[in-house]
Amino acid sequence: MKKIFGLLLIGLTTLSVTAQTDAKAKAILDKVSKQTKTYKTVIVDFSLTITAPDQSPIKQRGKAYMKGDKYYISLPDQEIFCNNVKVWTYIKDDNECYVTDVEDAEDDEIVQPSELLTIWENGFTYKYSKELTYAGKKVHEIYLYPKDKKGSKYHTIILRIDKIKNQVVYAHIKGKDGVHMKYSLSKMTTNASISDNKFIFVKSKHPGVTIIEE
Repeated sequence: MKKIFGLLLIGLTTLSVTAQTDAKAKAILDKVSKQTKTYKTVIVDFSLTITAPDQSPIKQRGKAYMKGDKYYISLPDQEIFCNNVKVWTYIKDDNECYVTDVEDAEDDEIVQPSELLTIWENGFTYKYSKELTYAGKKVHEIYLYPKDKKGSKYHTIILRIDKIKNQVVYAHIKGKDGVHMKYSLSKMTTNASISDNKFIFVKSKHPGVTIIEE
């Protein structure tokens, strides 16, 4: 469970998974991708709910700082640092830090938070669902389906896009293993100044920490 929050930016659904990419969904997502790539940095306040078969739901609030492929995620029970070379997952209660190479994290199909904002760009078809009001905002709802249905660990991803700001405000990631992850992005700050030190775990700031190389 120590890494589950690092699988970000992810049951069965009653909708058909044979849907092909449609033009309306593509136009909306292309616009979001183009805008997101102009951001030098992104800071996101979010809430996360994880449900799994035979387990009680996990609900947490957190904050993510992103700068290119670097990121830092702060949660009540853990912190995740990535400087695009190493990933450090610090478990607060255990005072343990798990260290992984970025390449190994990618092999494990860990979804980086920056990818959540443009996750549709690789390996998905998409279908426009509807327009609705979510958290007081008019949003587009779009369904994503993996192209490699057998090889993917995901069944469906449901996105909600703010119509005015062209930003992801909600993501519901449905795993084939029955794990559901629901992200609500309540606030997004772009182009703020963030030091590169933010993305590095500093051992001296955590006296007695046990470092576990994976």
